[in-house]
Amino acid sequence: MKKTLDRLYENCPEKPLKPPILILSDLHMGDGGGSDDFKANSGIYLALLREYFPKGHTLVLLGDIEELWEDDLVDILLTYPEIFSWHKKFHQEGRLIKIVGNHDIFLEERKFFARAKAVLRKRGLEELYDLLPPPSLPALKMKLEEGEIFLFHGHQLDFLSNALWKLSRFFVRYLWKPIQIMLRVSTASPAKGSRKRRALEREYYKWAEKRRKVIVCGHTHRAMFASSIGKQETTGEVYRMSLPVYFNSGCGIYTDGKITAIEISHGKIRLLAFYLQDGKLKAEVLGEDSLSKIFKSVYPQKP
Repeated sequence: MKKTLDRLYENCPEKPLKPPILILSDLHMGDGGGSDDFKANSGIYLALLREYFPKGHTLVLLGDIEELWEDDLVDILLTYPEIFSWHKKFHQEGRLIKIVGNHDIFLEERKFFARAKAVLRKRGLEELYDLLPPPSLPALKMKLEEGEIFLFHGHQLDFLSNALWKLSRFFVRYLWKPIQIMLRVSTASPAKGSRKRRALEREYYKWAEKRRKVIVCGHTHRAMFASSIGKQETTGEVYRMSLPVYFNSGCGIYTDGKITAIEISHGKIRLLAFYLQDGKLKAEVLGEDSLSKIFKSVYPQKP
């Protein structure tokens, strides 16, 4: 599967971007029903968009933004029209980049948008055409002044979510969703200590370490900063992640009322946790370092 990531890197576009940049993933925006894990945190994200748009940030949405395994795009749009409206504002200014994940994989297909427009037309909602999201990229090599960051969702190294995504979608949509609604359980995050999640994290790290690439991805729903989730959790790992090559933007569906994101600004990269306090957006810094320091430690030193 590492060859899959090699091909993804070689074939994806590259784009020079100037900070400030804000990277989020795994919002899993649903239809507002009992299986919509994003609903509880939607106010945080809306406050974030309102605050960061005038600051001039480029918004990078790193996959699994719309929950298209469980729900239909039109129903999601009708549930969160204000969020889609803000996305449109970013897009109109050339400050929105969408990268596909496994749960919104359809956004790579132009025929998918034609079907969505047909549904809107049938419902007499043609005025909502402009709120449909733009097509997503498979991945992106983001060129900064200090160096390159490879952006991708992360499902490419997950066999069930990549090679068998159609089977996985069938299970989620027609079997798991009814159970989730009936039992009122959340799928907000993989179980702490999950072998699968840890295995994926090690694979991301190994690929980036071997190729000396700084990567930012999502998919696991666990935020990571500079290959670290904290000394206590990394102690005793089979593969110790010491080189600062792996960053993960986390997700927007944590059950503690927070949304995590990666921010690149003023020569620094930061991992932030956003939350609302008395109706106002607050941000907690979970990790911070100099970009030049990160790249200096990653790139092989010339003799």
